[in-house]
Amino acid sequence: MKRVFLAILLLAIFICMVSCSSPNPPAGGEDEEETVKIVVNGEERATTKDPLTVDGVILLSMDDISDYLGIDFLYDEKSHRIFAEDGDYNIELVLNYTSAASARRSFTLDIEPREVGGVIMIPVEFVATQLGHSVSFDEESNTLKINKLTLTRDEPKIEQHRWAIARARQLSDFSFTPVEDIPNFTKDYIANSKKKGVYKAGVEYNGIPYSSTEYNDKFITENVSFETFLSALANPDSVLYTKNLYNASNASTYYGMVCNTLVRYCLGIEFRCNTANWYKIPGMTKVAEAGRYTVDDIELCDVLHIYNSSSNHVAIITGILRDESGSIVQIEVTDQVNATTRRRINTLEDFEAWRTKYSLGRYENIEAIPEFDEEENDILYNSGIEKTSPKIAVDYGNKSNYFYGETTVISSFAEGENTVQIYRGEELIEEISVNGYTKSERILDGGYYTVRLKGTEYFTEFCVVKPEISHTVENGVITITANPGDEESEIIHMEFRSAGTVTAGLSAMIELTEEECRTGVFSRKIPASSFTYKISFRNRYGIWTHRIISIF
Repeated sequence: MKRVFLAILLLAIFICMVSCSSPNPPAGGEDEEETVKIVVNGEERATTKDPLTVDGVILLSMDDISDYLGIDFLYDEKSHRIFAEDGDYNIELVLNYTSAASARRSFTLDIEPREVGGVIMIPVEFVATQLGHSVSFDEESNTLKINKLTLTRDEPKIEQHRWAIARARQLSDFSFTPVEDIPNFTKDYIANSKKKGVYKAGVEYNGIPYSSTEYNDKFITENVSFETFLSALANPDSVLYTKNLYNASNASTYYGMVCNTLVRYCLGIEFRCNTANWYKIPGMTKVAEAGRYTVDDIELCDVLHIYNSSSNHVAIITGILRDESGSIVQIEVTDQVNATTRRRINTLEDFEAWRTKYSLGRYENIEAIPEFDEEENDILYNSGIEKTSPKIAVDYGNKSNYFYGETTVISSFAEGENTVQIYRGEELIEEISVNGYTKSERILDGGYYTVRLKGTEYFTEFCVVKPEISHTVENGVITITANPGDEESEIIHMEFRSAGTVTAGLSAMIELTEEECRTGVFSRKIPASSFTYKISFRNRYGIWTHRIISIF
């Protein structure tokens, strides 16, 4: 009898196990619950793929999110990256990874995007909130509610501000891919093995690279043109990949930008100064000290500024977004940080960190803001230089300026036997026979040079500048005599520098008269604590600045 009872009991347990089991058990971490309902702006919406809930995070299909929010997704099967863009917003996610990015900021997701039954499922709350919408979940009704906001962007009231914002977009939206690793040769990096400022080969980066290159004075948009930068980027033998910056302490690449040069470029300010002297720029006024203004006080192209013992930075406001009622809900700030230019969308909560720490400045010389240069923009975006390996190149890049005594590295990348020709002006001064990849080094005299691959259309050009500068000091007044060394170069201004070190901060920029620029002779009283000076010139390839000269 006991055996019969035991057999019946075992049979009942088996039947219960079979009948109670689920034919499709949830994937690891997924919650067992009824299907989530989706409501967008008060209207219940159907789904093409059932929502997925993982550890409390709701994932919807890429197609459903696209439909609900009115955005387009792009999926790169090779890199497994997911891209979305909606006007001023941009989002990047990676399938099966928790890393994500939005408005140039990095995020770590609680739950990664995943593929389920051939459908890509994405955390809907992250995407919706990053696009400026609000998301809530009603547990009682098991409903995900998306309130899709309609945001409007303030339009610039004057054309000059439109031009300034266009320049900011130009820098932040540019992307580049190094052909080799760009190492960091600075003393801080070498001494402390810091990894900041290292750009990897084959990786796409957004924004112009950050670099405080004051030691060599090689700032993109100031004395390094877009064309020079792009041609150097395409050449693995260029200064970007090979030049030692050991004497610099805050550099990432040989060519780059800092916050100061970015804001001055956007507003067209040629006056050079360090961030400490920001409000000495002619036309730059302080609207309010940190914490003493509200978001309603800001205007497009206003400047956020901080300088103290722990922080040193400037940024420009390039977007103000409002909700249906006209209230400001988001503020776009563009700035230059390690490692590239960033365009950041800040909620009012995010912006508090700026408002309470940064003073609010405004550039009043509106008429001095130059028109946006479409030709330069085409060079940066449409030239293809950054994507095409050069056949012939020099290490400073095309249309660059070398100093007399520097070595010019000429690289030929053409296959087979070729001849490299070096012209000084119209005169052919040397021919070099090459076979395949060849690198040649030359120290050239002052003048304008063209290097050609004989019998082809490929060439690169550059200048070797050879200025003659001397000075005398009497009763605290310095008299400088400067000859740029060629008829094309002209003097544009000089700078007194403080401290006496090679990377000394700018003490004062001196604007010269037309007569002084023409003759190259001028006298000035030496400011207190100034021990060095620099002189800037302009030629057909742009601005070039002589190395720092000691006064005493």
